[in-house]
Amino acid sequence: MGPVAEDVIAEVEKLLGFRIPESYRVFISLYGELDYDYGLRGINPEAPFEPSGNPFHRAECYQSYYDLPKDLLVVYKGGEEIGGVHVLDCRDHANPDPPVRFWDTNERTFDKRMYWDNFIDFLSWQYAPQPQQG
Repeated sequence: MGPVAEDVIAEVEKLLGFRIPESYRVFISLYGELDYDYGLRGINPEAPFEPSGNPFHRAECYQSYYDLPKDLLVVYKGGEEIGGVHVLDCRDHANPDPPVRFWDTNERTFDKRMYWDNFIDFLSWQYAPQPQQG
């Protein structure tokens, strides 16, 4: 969608109550978010404070509908068709590079089989080139 200014990111962090992890901040500052309907979520540079425009408002929505714990940021929405979303687990505010986990919206818990050490590892897995057939 497009880059997001540092002052907008800082305002969203105030809403969240914690600093967005650095690798995710870099993604947001460069791209905002990719593929709004099913894809990498961040901050919509065209409407950063609209209900669906930033991680704070999305977290509130998922907390009320799917019992998503506080301080989890929905970073990838594409898992909804299989019953969940990928979240950046920011509950340990001292961890500068927290893991990405899969929140099962049906079971309302983490799927322990789906875990990435950090946002960059998740990006590498999600967007890794697929082997050529044939």
